[in-house]
Amino acid sequence: MRSALGNTSRLQDGCITKAGSSQARWLLTQSCQHVARRPGPLGAFFPRLAKRKNRQVAIVAVARKLITIAFLMLKNNEPYRYAKPMWVAQKFAALDRAAGGKTPRSGKRQAGPTAQARAGLAAVYAGAGLPKVASPEELPKGEQRMLEQRKLTSFVGDLYELASRPSATQPEAAEPMGRPAGRPRCPFFYVSADADNPGAAAGAMPQTPGFAEG
Repeated sequence: MRSALGNTSRLQDGCITKAGSSQARWLLTQSCQHVARRPGPLGAFFPRLAKRKNRQVAIVAVARKLITIAFLMLKNNEPYRYAKPMWVAQKFAALDRAAGGKTPRSGKRQAGPTAQARAGLAAVYAGAGLPKVASPEELPKGEQRMLEQRKLTSFVGDLYELASRPSATQPEAAEPMGRPAGRPRCPFFYVSADADNPGAAAGAMPQTPGFAEG
């Protein structure tokens, strides 16, 4: 693991040291500040706890859950189940470019991050060569019950469904009713037209009702 706050050229193996534990806690709590504002189970857990506890206590509780999720991901060899497909696809594409990966000039063209994200989260993980992720139907009963209680069933379903491609031709906007754009409506003014001189209507000055012409 490369040191995030020190020398990036030096590698650190083994357990986190006493000096590095404070840095790890700082990075974890700062990341949970962003996780608490994101949609998903962790984002729904934070406001429920923040109503009864202090904000810092709620952030630490989210950090503990995040550590538990990371431990279970490593133990079960399974990716995160509730990540946004577009965010994950863009992260994988950035890592591929940083590692020197290039798109082949000949042969079948690889799908970009947008196309992979449109296919769903499972397709993004499969394209990156990661293990299979559990679909919403394969989740344990307790986890499905938690999603129903926090009203996250539709959110999780959208992560794994095939998103429709946006239409190339946009529908024409409906013509606005009433006066055309650029001509403000003035109910307190009128323009008097002369029947003998039609052009007088265009050049007439607006008159205020109640005031007779001299």
